[in-house]
Amino acid sequence: MPNDEFRPLFSDDGKAPSEDKAATENRRFERMALVSNVTIYDGERRRLGRVQDISGSGLRLTTDSEIENLDQPPTEGSYIDIDIGNDIDEILYVGGQVVRHEDNGFAVRFDLDDDECANLANEIVNQLTAMSD
Repeated sequence: MPNDEFRPLFSDDGKAPSEDKAATENRRFERMALVSNVTIYDGERRRLGRVQDISGSGLRLTTDSEIENLDQPPTEGSYIDIDIGNDIDEILYVGGQVVRHEDNGFAVRFDLDDDECANLANEIVNQLTAMSD
């Protein structure tokens, strides 16, 4: 398989690379690399996952496993709740709408107004960074 089929998820500065500059320039909020454990609540179902990147408007999750024996990801358009944190402490509880599925996870748009979105991603990154120091 040729190497040109593979591309890094993040560049050296931690930002997601973009093949389309116009798409990046149209973003409302900067996307930041972040790896953090999460618990995802989809109605009565719970699953474990990790944040892969985050912005003020949403985040991209990968699912590690399901706590319950259910193998279907949350439906696109459905609303889910997410506990973002580490293995010891819960950091933040947010809600959002599943906007697309990916190979090993899905993307979620936060269920917040613009004022709340403006500071959310920075707050999460700052809290997690402070805890790791």
